Amino acid sequence: MLRTRKLPLFAAFIAVATTSALFASSILAQSAKPKPPITGRYSVKAFVGETKLCFLTIYPPQTFVDNTPIPAGATMELKVYRSYDGGRTYGTQGVRIVRQQLVSFHDPDTGQARFDPARTDWVECVVETPVAGPNAVNLLGVPVGNESPQETTVQLAASIVVNGVESDATNRYLTFRYAVSGIPGLVRYETPDTGGDAVPTNLSYAPAVVLPDRRGVWEGAYRLTAITLAPALINSPELRQQPGCQEALTQLEGAKDLETPMTLRITSITPESMMAPHGRSIYPGTAELHLASANRPEERQTMKADLVYHQDRSLVIVTAVTPEGTLEFVGDLLENATEYQIEGPMRMKVAHEGQEVLVVHGMWNVRRIK
Repeated sequence: MLRTRKLPLFAAFIAVATTSALFASSILAQSAKPKPPITGRYSVKAFVGETKLCFLTIYPPQTFVDNTPIPAGATMELKVYRSYDGGRTYGTQGVRIVRQQLVSFHDPDTGQARFDPARTDWVECVVETPVAGPNAVNLLGVPVGNESPQETTVQLAASIVVNGVESDATNRYLTFRYAVSGIPGLVRYETPDTGGDAVPTNLSYAPAVVLPDRRGVWEGAYRLTAITLAPALINSPELRQQPGCQEALTQLEGAKDLETPMTLRITSITPESMMAPHGRSIYPGTAELHLASANRPEERQTMKADLVYHQDRSLVIVTAVTPEGTLEFVGDLLENATEYQIEGPMRMKVAHEGQEVLVVHGMWNVRRIK
């Protein structure tokens, strides 16, 4: 994905091994403070006014604040807070976690009990957020009264507890309004300031034929967020001494958190659903990924991919197998009045001579007009 003219893709990723901080003992790391969880534009997936339930998708950090990786098997728990003063202070009043689970790409139905950096990709969390008062809005019925923005706004924040140590909280993309001008609708905001414009976008359960429509071209971007070393790399000095590693490390570290162009072209999808485990219906298909490099955005690497659409969960999963490893993208299918979007986490598992050596995590978003 970050191939350059001078350095092979594998060398670019393996270079992370030269950073000594990543080789700290997992025993020492277990008492460290984790980085805050990662939120995206659609971390607030849905809000049901009748039950006051809010459905969140939040991505766990991969490292502690000292950049050592969170070890496999760590206990991980999400905490959610709420503000009633415009985001100045947050507390536990008026918010209660009903259910949370760690979820992996290819197991979207069953959660994991413990964190696994090579598998866990997001936390699904259901929280109860009462919106009591004379002007409460029932999204499943008719709104009552003429609600002000303050009366129809829920401001949340989230932290992560790893092995008993809590991170700082983040409120990014965790503020939403559930009605605008008396009309029910979910509108998300990056900060507690709701004065700016925002476009209501909701989960879509569109028919499978929507995905390859308009030539199946979805344009967007991805960004890398974290890198986790596998034991095969940590325990092999020979692998860590690959030529050009330091140069590759500089390139890879420089690419983190940069928006890098990508295109998803959905080439086919089955018109009839197939039965998956847990009684779920899925629609298999095929796709092409066209990924630019952060240091050469004008050049794109193209690869064939398999696609699965979980219509009843509004999930799209894209998997591409390359000589260097496996690329996996999972995203919620969303829609507003003018376009469809797919957004979620991505992961690249890098292999060398058949052994997985590290896992690169990131986020992606693609869209197209209706």
